[in-house]
Formats: sequence, C-alpha cells, structure tokens
Amino acid sequence: MNASLTSLRHLLRLLDDPSPEVQRAIREEMARMAPRLPEVLAELPEPLPATDRRLLQRLMAEERRIWWREAWPRWRERRRVPSAAEEAFDLVSRFLDATLPDDGLAHRLQDLAELARHRGADQDPMDLARFLFQDLRLAGETSDHSNPRTASMAAVIEEKCGLPVVLTWIYVLVARRLGLEVRPLPVNRHYLALAEAPQGGFLVDCSHRAASYRMSDVPDDTRLKLQASLASSETAVDGVMARLLAHLADCYRRLGLSGQAAFIEPFRQEIAGLSQDSAV
Repeated sequence: MNASLTSLRHLLRLLDDPSPEVQRAIREEMARMAPRLPEVLAELPEPLPATDRRLLQRLMAEERRIWWREAWPRWRERRRVPSAAEEAFDLVSRFLDATLPDDGLAHRLQDLAELARHRGADQDPMDLARFLFQDLRLAGETSDHSNPRTASMAAVIEEKCGLPVVLTWIYVLVARRLGLEVRPLPVNRHYLALAEAPQGGFLVDCSHRAASYRMSDVPDDTRLKLQASLASSETAVDGVMARLLAHLADCYRRLGLSGQAAFIEPFRQEIAGLSQDSAV
C-alpha cells in the first residue's frame, strides 16, 4: 500500500483527538504531505466526510497561508493575461481547500461544459443559463453569510451556493468552453451577465435562477451605464479578486477567526487599491 496513503489514514483517525501534542504533530505531518495531499486523497476508497474535510482545513490553515504568500506574487504578475480571472478563482479555491488538485477547478468547469453539451444546452447562452441555474440549481447564498466557501468557485460548483460574482463567472467560463458569448457585468454591489443570444442581448441574474431581461427593454440611460460598466469589466480582474477577498475577510470576522481576517486584509487592501481604476 502507498506509504503516504497509509500515513494519511492513520492521521485521519486522529483528527478529533483533543490533545494539543497530537494536533501539533498532525499539522506538521499534513504540512509535509501538502504537495501530494490531493493525489493521496484521491486514492481513498470513499470521499472524505465533510466534517473531516473541514477539520483538515483548520489543521492546514498555516500551510495554506504559506502557500498563498508564495502564489500571490505569481498571480499578480499574470493579472492581465486572458486567463487571469479563472486563475483568480482557482487561487481562492485552492487557498480554501488544500485537497483541491492543481487542475481541479478547470476539470470541474470542463465537466459542466461537457454535461451542458450532453443535455443540448451548448448552442444558445440562454439555454446554458437555464441549465446551470435552474436544472443544476446553482444559486445565490440566502442565509449563511459567514461561509467562506461561497467565494470558492470549486466549492460552489459542488455545493451549489455562492456569491453573485462567482455564479456569474461560472456562467462566463463554461460559456467560453462552449464557444458562446457571455460577458460579466458588475452593477454596483451586484453582478450580472450579458448573454448574446440569437434573439438578442439579455441581462442574466445568475444568483436568482437565471432571471433575464432583454437589453432592448432597458431604458436608454440605464443601458448606457451598463455598457460603460461592461467595457471596463473586460480588464477588471482586480475588482473580481477584491470582491472575493472582502468576502473572505468579512466571513472570518463573523466567525471570530481574527487571525485569518488579519491575514487576508493586507491583500484585500492591496488589490482594492489596484482596482480603483476599474468600474467594479
């Protein structure tokens, strides 16, 4: 049997041991195992229970902070490449889940695209919206405003509850994989999508079961403001990251995790400053 898998199974049996010495030893061993953790977890005969997964994340919090400090400068340097938005969501998803493989988010997005194609929702962006937000029931958060995982695109795809910005970008990124034209549209504190369908342009509210509005029905003055916001959103990756980090910092404060909130805050301030020139 794989030595790492044997070690992991032993550690999992000790996760709820209250001894500080045991918990410290587990953290040290998990940090050593971190680079291969997703691969090792994939070898388990059954998925890790949610309670064990959450405990594992808490034990690996320091390792994730170290990982973030190393990954952040690389992402900053790539903020203007076409894939920067997806990389931003990947960065946050992997910070929140040490068990997510390097290509875990990309695989989940591709799986959604393939499923949409299989269901015949790959030709019209409005069909895709209905598939994602009505059939699959991806939806906006309604009651739990202290859940950091609603900022993780990988978790939202799995758990079907997320922030408007995350839901909108799931729609955008799946549409891109299918060759459909859908663009993100930040509107004040909310987020919409503009879908170019055969029957015309539609505003789509991804956090409310794909509620849609024809652009032709929008008053002229409002349409001009939306078009200006749309133009700036093409390069507003900084604003996307700023929203995600603001949510994380707020969640950690609500949960009483002051250390995590203090860790995130400087990065939030840094990227918020950079996003001042974008209309997000």
